[in-house]
Amino acid sequence: MKTKIANKIKFLRKKNNFSVRDVKNKLKIRHMDFSEQTIYKWEEGVITPNLYVLQALSEIFDIDISYLIDDGILEFKTLTPIELFLLNLYRNDFLFQNICILIIRKYDRVAI
Repeated sequence: MKTKIANKIKFLRKKNNFSVRDVKNKLKIRHMDFSEQTIYKWEEGVITPNLYVLQALSEIFDIDISYLIDDGILEFKTLTPIELFLLNLYRNDFLFQNICILIIRKYDRVAI
């Protein structure tokens, strides 16, 4: 099932004239090593990247992550009450968005 996020990832990749390999290499720079096949699966909606990957993609495509995260996420994932609460808080609170981005960037530099 093609999701809204899948469509947006593919649209943004093509809009920026990136190949799947370009996206793979840009993610690898951020210590996120995915196969090209995985990226194709994101674009087809077979699997969905986690929030850390979505944040990295938003930086690669130079967009706000809120463009990628929308109500479509609920179509294919069952969110826990705390995840739903945090997602709604993220959408509505600019300060909380900035804190999340800083935390993600901090941990993105650390090998987990």
